Order: sequence, then structure tokens, then C-alpha cells
Amino acid sequence: MVEAAAGQVFVGGASIVIVVCADLRLAKTHSTRNGEDFFMLQDTAIATTQMWLALTEMGLGACWVGAFNEEEVKKVLSLEDYLRPVALLPVGYPAEEPSPKPRRNLKEVSKVI
Repeated sequence: MVEAAAGQVFVGGASIVIVVCADLRLAKTHSTRNGEDFFMLQDTAIATTQMWLALTEMGLGACWVGAFNEEEVKKVLSLEDYLRPVALLPVGYPAEEPSPKPRRNLKEVSKVI
């Protein structure tokens, strides 16, 4: 899996790696705009976010990995053709507890209209 994840070594050091996949059979039936990718990407992103938050609440560490070779991941896991890997979520106990990063001011990232 490390090779499929562009050599990101920490992926191999994780206790587990959750591979979030879109089911293209469902994506094709639910999409109404921008092809099958539109809702598929939204749905998998929210699912990944919710898992990440739940894992953090449980005291586990996780990292959202988007840099990976889809075909290699499919090959490693013997995934069916209709499953598209969208995100990797390596999970384990954190080696450190970094300080929270500063957040941007709401006015910098939003606009009231």
C-alpha cells in the first residue's frame, strides 16, 4: 500500500488503513449534474470526514491521504471494477500531540451577501 500511496511511509506504519470507495453503480443512478463524479466525491468526502472525526474522538490519529494511484490500490485490495478508491485513511495511535494550527478568520473565508 505504501507504493500505491506514492511512497508515503506512514501509510505502512498505520495499524489499519481505511480505504474509502465510491460505488460507481450507485453514482451513475444518483447523479443529476456534472457526471457521476459530482455526488460521488461529495458523499465520500463527508463519509471520510465523519470517520476522521469519530476516530479523533476515540483518541486515535488519522491522516487523510489523497495522493495515491487508484489502479494500484484496486490491485492491492482486489477491488471490483465498480469500486473507485477516493481516499485512504491510515489509523493508529498518534506518536505526538501537536499544537492546534491557527485558524483563519471567518471574514477571510466567507462573504455575506
